[in-house]
Amino acid sequence: TMGGLSSENSFLTRCCSEAKCCVVSANYRHAPEDPYPAAINDAVDAYSWIVSQDGRRELGIDSKKVAVGGLSA
Repeated sequence: TMGGLSSENSFLTRCCSEAKCCVVSANYRHAPEDPYPAAINDAVDAYSWIVSQDGRRELGIDSKKVAVGGLSA
């Protein structure tokens, strides 16, 4: 498998520009080294932090304007 931030940067930049929002690209563990549900747990943990008080403050985002998406996990 291939991919990562460098290969997805133009897509993420376009999403950010068109949606007029902050785009957060979260890293997550991959199979087979870390089997299911590691990637899902990492995504949920990232989302939980993003909308937490600490995450909102650090990122400067409005938690009412958060969307979740991805091209892989």
